[in-house]
Amino acid sequence: MNDIPVYKISDFNSVLFPDAKQDNMEFEIKPDFQNVTDKAFGSYFRSDFFAILLVIKGETTVNINFKEYFVGRNTLILTAPKDILQFMGTDGTAVCSVVAFSAKYLKTTEHARQRLDIPNYFSSQFSPIWPLNAQDAKLIHKLLGELYKRNGKVKEHLFGKELLTIAFDVLLYEISELGNRYSQLSNVHLSRKEKVVMEFTHLVQKEFKLEREVKYYASKLNVSPRYLTEMVKEFLGISSREVIDYYVVQEAILLMRNHKLSIAQIANELNFSDQSFFGKFFKRHTSLPPKEYRKSLLSIAP
Repeated sequence: MNDIPVYKISDFNSVLFPDAKQDNMEFEIKPDFQNVTDKAFGSYFRSDFFAILLVIKGETTVNINFKEYFVGRNTLILTAPKDILQFMGTDGTAVCSVVAFSAKYLKTTEHARQRLDIPNYFSSQFSPIWPLNAQDAKLIHKLLGELYKRNGKVKEHLFGKELLTIAFDVLLYEISELGNRYSQLSNVHLSRKEKVVMEFTHLVQKEFKLEREVKYYASKLNVSPRYLTEMVKEFLGISSREVIDYYVVQEAILLMRNHKLSIAQIANELNFSDQSFFGKFFKRHTSLPPKEYRKSLLSIAP
C-alpha cells in the first residue's frame, strides 16, 4: 500500500474548498456542496486530516479502510488521518456538508484543545458511519452552518478566532454526545495500548473532579506515569495531563450553561481551592476568563 497517495486539506481545495485561502490549510468547512466527483478521489487515497461529513440529501457510496458503505440522508461520516478512502460516486443528487481539520489544529487552537471523545470515536474500534435521526441531523447541520459563518468572520470580529473555536467546540461536544447513541464497535480486538488508554479515559471521566494528578491514574492502572503518558500521546496525540484538564474544562463549560451557578460555585464543584485559581486555570485553557466565556456561549447556543 506504499503507492497510495496521501492528500492534505489543500489537495481538496479545487473540489471542496475552491474559496479557501492558501494560508489556512489546517481547518476548512464547506456547507451544502453537491455532486463532488474527481478522478483523484475515485481511487484509494489517504488523508492527513480528520473529516466530519453529513449527508444532507441524496445517496453516495464510500469505501473506508476497504469496507464499502452505501449511505443516504442524515448519515454522519467520520474519517481520520491514515484512513484509506475512496469516493465511489453519488446518485447525482447528493448534498453534503463537511468540516476538515488537522491534528495540528486540534493541538494549537486556543479553546479546549484536548478533545478526547473525538479521537476515541475516530479510532478503528468504532464504525465510521452514524445513521442519525432527523432531529440530530438537523442539529449537526445547524452547527456546521454556524461554524461556516464564524469561519468567514474571523478577521471581522475582535474575538473572531475565539468564537470560531467555541463554535467548533460546541460541534464536537454534540458529536461526542451523539456517539453515546450512534457509535458502534467494529473492532473488539484492541491492542494493549488501546485498552490502557480507554481504561484511563473512563477512569478520568469518573474521578476528574477529585483527582487531577497523572500519577494517581497511573497507579490505578499499574503503569508508570511516564509510560501512561507515552501511550496516551501515541493514541490520542495529547498528554495524560491534557486529557485530565480536558474533562475539567468540558465540565466547567457544561456547568456554565446553568446560570443559577456562580463562578465560585463552579470552582467549588470542580474541587479548586478558590475562584481565582479556577479562573487562571480556565483562561489558560480557553484564552477567556470564565465570565467572558459564559457570555460567548449565549451567542451560539443550539
